[in-house]
Amino acid sequence: MPLAADSSWHGVVSYLVEQRRREFGIRMALGAERSALVRSAIRYGLGPALLGTVIGLAAATRLARANTTLFAGAPAFDLPAFLTSAAILTLIALFAAYPPARRIANDDAASALRSE
Repeated sequence: MPLAADSSWHGVVSYLVEQRRREFGIRMALGAERSALVRSAIRYGLGPALLGTVIGLAAATRLARANTTLFAGAPAFDLPAFLTSAAILTLIALFAAYPPARRIANDDAASALRSE
């Protein structure tokens, strides 16, 4: 299933970045580089995704152990599958965080400060 431009994670990250619009406007007015603003917004959007991925990996290892008792022949721990799924989820979060970050960085400081 292809990712929609209005996916739920994109909406959440867009909302979170929009809440910090005034802060980004102040940083732009003080001379922050646009690339630093983009990195900051992406990092802000990736934080919850990475936390969820770590929690999900911990839960998956516990459930995989329980799986071996329920299903004969099920692997106890499939590291490649776990790492692949974690990498895919992190990339999806990165792609969802990038457009709002670019939109904020392309804004001018005056309109960002006037937005509230």
